[in-house]
Amino acid sequence: MDDTTKRDDFRKMMRAYAGFQMATALIVSAKAGDVCWAWIVLSLFAVSIPSTYAYSIVAHITEQDMQRYPARISHIAGFLTYIPSGAALALLIGVASAFAGVLFAVTGLIWGVVIVGTVWANARKKKQP
Repeated sequence: MDDTTKRDDFRKMMRAYAGFQMATALIVSAKAGDVCWAWIVLSLFAVSIPSTYAYSIVAHITEQDMQRYPARISHIAGFLTYIPSGAALALLIGVASAFAGVLFAVTGLIWGVVIVGTVWANARKKKQP
């Protein structure tokens, strides 16, 4: 798969994720009176949705992207894409079941640590001679 295809596929996936976030935010805003913490959920999506679009542009998908955008910008955009929306989803799940909301948040956190740890370890291996 060439770099352009990789980047285009990633951007399609991120646009779909932003669409999911927007649809969820729209449903929450329509049912704001019935949803606990609706203002917090909408605020989290207000941060996450624009960050998703930014991340689709600055993510390090190819070597060319790595040269084009600093890693810090990519990491900040990725963090602001996934952490607020994950928290919003955990709150929404927690409305139905507190146990399920906590389980969702903890499982997401564990997977985040595993993925970041793996990426970090692979980056260190590449730097060693």
